[in-house]
Amino acid sequence: MRTSDGAKRVPPVQRASGGRRCTMRIVKDAVGAMVLAYESEPAGGGPRTLVLESSAGRFRLEQYPGNWRQLSDRDLLALVGV
Repeated sequence: MRTSDGAKRVPPVQRASGGRRCTMRIVKDAVGAMVLAYESEPAGGGPRTLVLESSAGRFRLEQYPGNWRQLSDRDLLALVGV
C-alpha cells in the first residue's frame, strides 16, 4: 500500500498478548498428520494447559508432565491417545 505522495505505508505494530515465551512442537501422528503441541495460559488466569491440535481436533490437558518438551513424539501423542 502507498500513501498519496507515493511513500510506502507501513502497518502499525500489533502487540501480542501474554508476556511469556512459548515453546511449540510439531510432530506427526501415526497416519502422517501434523500435530501442534504447545502450552497455553488462559487470559483470565488459571492453570497452564498443554494443547495438542490437528485437523482432527484439539486436546487440552490440565495435568501433563513437566518434561513434555523432552518426550519422544510417540510418548507426547500417547498423552491424548493419538
